[in-house]
Amino acid sequence: MRSTGGKSGIELEAFVQDRSLIDNDHLGFKHKSASSAFKSISANFYLDDGKPEYPSNPHSSLEELIEEIKSVLAQVQDICEREGWLFSSIGCHPFASSFASYHIHTSLSEVPLVKDIAQTRKYLLDLQPYIALLSQNSPAICGTKAPYKDVRLTYSRWARFTNSERSSDDHYLSLAEGRTGHTNVNTLECRLPSSCSLHQGEAVLVFIKAMVELANLPILPIAKNETMFYRVLKWGGQALIPVMDYSTMNFLGSGKEVLVPISELFRLFLTDNTIQPVFREIIQELPSKDRDDVMEYFKIIASGLTPSDYIIKLCEDLNWDNKAISEAISRITMEGYLNSKPFWELIPTPSKPELPMIKDIYSLEEALELIKEKGTSVKFESTEDLDYILHTSKYSLRNCAGTRIILRNLAKKPEMQSISSFLNNRKLMSSEATRILNFLARKKVLETNSPTEWTSELQYGPGKKFPYVIQLAREENLL
Repeated sequence: MRSTGGKSGIELEAFVQDRSLIDNDHLGFKHKSASSAFKSISANFYLDDGKPEYPSNPHSSLEELIEEIKSVLAQVQDICEREGWLFSSIGCHPFASSFASYHIHTSLSEVPLVKDIAQTRKYLLDLQPYIALLSQNSPAICGTKAPYKDVRLTYSRWARFTNSERSSDDHYLSLAEGRTGHTNVNTLECRLPSSCSLHQGEAVLVFIKAMVELANLPILPIAKNETMFYRVLKWGGQALIPVMDYSTMNFLGSGKEVLVPISELFRLFLTDNTIQPVFREIIQELPSKDRDDVMEYFKIIASGLTPSDYIIKLCEDLNWDNKAISEAISRITMEGYLNSKPFWELIPTPSKPELPMIKDIYSLEEALELIKEKGTSVKFESTEDLDYILHTSKYSLRNCAGTRIILRNLAKKPEMQSISSFLNNRKLMSSEATRILNFLARKKVLETNSPTEWTSELQYGPGKKFPYVIQLAREENLL
């Protein structure tokens, strides 16, 4: 199933807020009146799930599609300025309690058989963790940071699926062919419950179109895919993804797994000898001033960061002040769509996580072969070693309350702490605490700092494996 020769369309849904009511009622949206006002721009605007939604016209050219969206939002901004409204897209507005969405439609140039539809659905389902990684940007709800990197992606079960089948709805047909009444037209719909910035939307569009072009490409076999979708939503680029270690698989299909940060897997997409040329070719279809920024966005994702990390940083820098954040999010939205300024130039850069990487690998094929040949000796985090830390050792989290106390303490305050702060903990025996700290340091869950002129005490803090042990321990309710 290929999209070559087909058309693409976008449905954009976002938040409109009364600027004068931010201090008194930060949920005082003006969506109904805004939807009516926006109809003066285009009859396409309608009220959907209580928010204004704009379905674009279908375009063979991605550049034409993006320019249409920019033009419409420029007119939206004029109305918002006149009415005293704030229009927000990226982050879906941190003070919302519901979700807005961004749907990307791609028509298929041929009508597939039922078996082809099933195969494509399976292929795209395998890609859902990557789509979640690229599209997340809403880490707050009702003005507070949520336990997920993207809250709104957790709201709807349909968020996990990309539909591909014969369309009967007139709107989807018009997106596919620019006309209605043709029963043999197919569209590929990718639903993202979080509206986003211009460059993020373009990047997701490029990724989806590239993956449809490369529908027969073998991808790294992610185990427990549905669970991994939620893991990516919760942990972003640091989410540990289990990849099957072929060298240990038996005839039942089970075997050891190797854990890889999903941002590192995405890096392989960028460097893969087959995928990279397709990415670059599709990026050339975008407006010229956006092309380098879309590639830069891909590199940011590969580094372990997502827009959610940037928005958390923004909210923290503004002390979670309702009015300041509302105005900043609205400004960043419009700077992106009207002036093509990427969000990472408008928001302070958060600290990048230290992630284990696959060294000197330049294609998915090479990575698959390396896993097959060398198994867990690759530069991944071995599940066997993590299992020892989590479950089987005398000082594992499952078996030792002291280990849980120490790691829970460091998870709340992830910085170097003096050894006396652990030894003086009333819930710990000092002799046991020393043995636990030494065990965790040997396993690189913690790292140590020697005494300095500023302190005469040995200090312990988060080590290389700390974020992964915390991630898995919390998922298993060990912390």
